Amino acid sequence: MTSFNIHESRETIRKFGELMYEAPKIHEELYVEVGYRDRQVADIIHDIEFLDMNKRSGFKHAVELKENRQARRNAKELMEFVKILVDFNNKYPELVSDIKKLVGKFDSVVEEQSKRVYTPKVNRNAKSGQKHFRSEIDRQLDSSNTELGG
Repeated sequence: MTSFNIHESRETIRKFGELMYEAPKIHEELYVEVGYRDRQVADIIHDIEFLDMNKRSGFKHAVELKENRQARRNAKELMEFVKILVDFNNKYPELVSDIKKLVGKFDSVVEEQSKRVYTPKVNRNAKSGQKHFRSEIDRQLDSSNTELGG
C-alpha cells in the first residue's frame, strides 16, 4: 500500500498557501529594492562626475558601485521567480482562499475521526461499545503532535 502522511501533506499544503499569500508582498519589496539600488547607483555616478577624486576615493566609489549592482542583480533575479508565483496567483484569484479551505477540511476530518467510536450492531452491552479504535491514522497524528511539541 502506498504511504500517505497526513500531517506532512497538510503542512505542505498550508506552507504553499502561505507562500502564495506572501508572494505579492515579497514581489513588491523586491521591486522597491531594485528601484532603491537604481537611485543609489545614480548618486554614486553623480559623485564620480562632480567630485574631485583621488585613487582611494575612486576605488571606494568603485567598490560601492559594485556592491550596489550585485545587490540589485540579486533582487532582480529573485523577483523573476516570485513573479511566477504572482502570475499564478493572478490566474487563480481564489487560490489562497481555496487552500485555506482545503487545510480546514483536513482539520475537520481529523476532528471527526478522533470522535469516532464503535457502536455495537446487535449486542448493546458489548464491551467494545463506545471504544475508539486506534488506527494507523491515529498513530500518525499522535507522532506528528509529539514532533510539534504538542
